[in-house]
Amino acid sequence: MTTPCCCLPGKSVQEVTNSYAPQVVKLISAAVEKVINDGASILAVAGQPPAGCVPVILTLYPSSNKEDYEPDTGCLKEYNRLAMYHNSLLHQDVIRLREKYQQVKISYTDYYNPIINAVKSPSLYGFINTPLQVCCGKDGPYNFNISENCGMPGVSACPKPSAYLHWDGAHLTEAANRYISSTWLDGPYADPPLKTLHN
Repeated sequence: MTTPCCCLPGKSVQEVTNSYAPQVVKLISAAVEKVINDGASILAVAGQPPAGCVPVILTLYPSSNKEDYEPDTGCLKEYNRLAMYHNSLLHQDVIRLREKYQQVKISYTDYYNPIINAVKSPSLYGFINTPLQVCCGKDGPYNFNISENCGMPGVSACPKPSAYLHWDGAHLTEAANRYISSTWLDGPYADPPLKTLHN
């Protein structure tokens, strides 16, 4: 299957992976160098979340082929491969920037792995056992409907948002962000952990 890419209409996820991911990482690196040249001395550079686990992506680009989904997460494989490739390139470039600007403290913060872990084992992190469902939504397998979004009449929030990973189709809940930030502050999903940057 040629999966269409949400970020570049008319392009497949594979085309974006091969052609655009390296260009995007170069632009991010150029922006990091710009803020360093403007005087920044402590930086966190964030990777991409697992796009194949985002309810809006799962809803807009469903597949009838079970092979297109990761068996342990229910997420779309191609979108997650794109995110992993992007993150690998970005992490390598952060290491290069650290070597070039040794006086600057730069951390690579990983969005991908904390979210994947929470999707694989939601109860371990305090989330419900249907981690791809949104708290504020309506209908569909992910409680998300593109034409009836959170905040619209007839669309309500769940009674316990802190038990959900996803707030709406595209955003994480406060509880999910708190969990992810703890993995960045103390590790293991920041290289180096953010708390160490002030030492």
